[in-house]
Order: sequence, then C-alpha cells, then structure tokens
Amino acid sequence: VCRDITSRKALEDELRQHQHHLEQLVAERTAQLSSSEANIRLILESTADGVYGVDTHGLLTFINPAACRMLGLDAEALIGEPIHARIHHSHAGGEAYAAADCPTNQTLRLGEVVTVTNEVYWHADGHPVPVIYSTHPMIRDGAIVGAVVSFMDVTERRALEDAREQARLAAEKLARVKS
Repeated sequence: VCRDITSRKALEDELRQHQHHLEQLVAERTAQLSSSEANIRLILESTADGVYGVDTHGLLTFINPAACRMLGLDAEALIGEPIHARIHHSHAGGEAYAAADCPTNQTLRLGEVVTVTNEVYWHADGHPVPVIYSTHPMIRDGAIVGAVVSFMDVTERRALEDAREQARLAAEKLARVKS
C-alpha cells in the first residue's frame, strides 16, 4: 500500500512555521510588556512625590516608596487595606474626617479630578503631615476602576510661609512704633 502524503507534510510544515512565528510574537510582546512594567515601576520608585492607588472600595492597590517614607508606612502591610483610615482619618484640627467626605471618594463616585491644597495626612507615628494632593480617576472601558492620588509634603513650605508672615507682622509693628 502506498499513499502520497506530500500535501499533508506541506501542511504540517506550514503549521510548524506559523506556530514558531506565533511563539516569536508572544515572546516579543511579553518582553515589551515586561520592559513597560519595569519603566512604570522605575518612574514610581524614582519620583519624590508620594503616589498611591485605590480601588473602587478605597482599598490600597499600590503605593510608591516616597509615600511610604513621607508617612512612615510599610507598603506590604497596607496593600488591600482601606488607606483613608490610616492616613486621612482626621482633619488638621483633629476632628474626624469621614471616608464618605474624602475627595478621593468623590473621584471614585463621580470620576472628577480633585486637587486639595490645604490638608494633612497622618504619619504612622501620629503627627500630621501638611500636604497638597490631587486625585485622578482610573477609567477602564468607560468605568471607574479606582483612583490615583499624588501628593507632596509641604511642611517646609508652610514653615517658610509662617516665617514670612511673622516677619511681615514684625515689620508692621516696627513701622507703627516708629511712627
């Protein structure tokens, strides 16, 4: 019995070539994704500003090293935890700050970018850290899936502003005494 399998062998060779080509494409795309992820991680780790993300329930999804340093936090212990209760639970005067009233929750509910210039976050040791922060919605396929918050510690800036105000008041007092 003899059977001509030339066409079958040709199809198998073509299939192997396509499979090899697909494996190459997958390897290239995987390398591109890994490179892109490494670049994003490098940016997050290199910035001096604090950056963290929350899901739609306000649970921490990521936090960069600068934010951890500024607030005395351990990233691994916080992932999956409600961040508001840790760092934004009270106003500067000490009165409670309900999570529902937090601008980050406004971003999560309405998809609005919110910037706050005169607020505090709370360091792990309990002292307030004056901050300027901005919340931005993360949107995927038209739906809000979380928010990214970036913030700056403005302790030094506030100290300089206070010193400038004290100097201005002293100069005004001196001018009144002279006159």
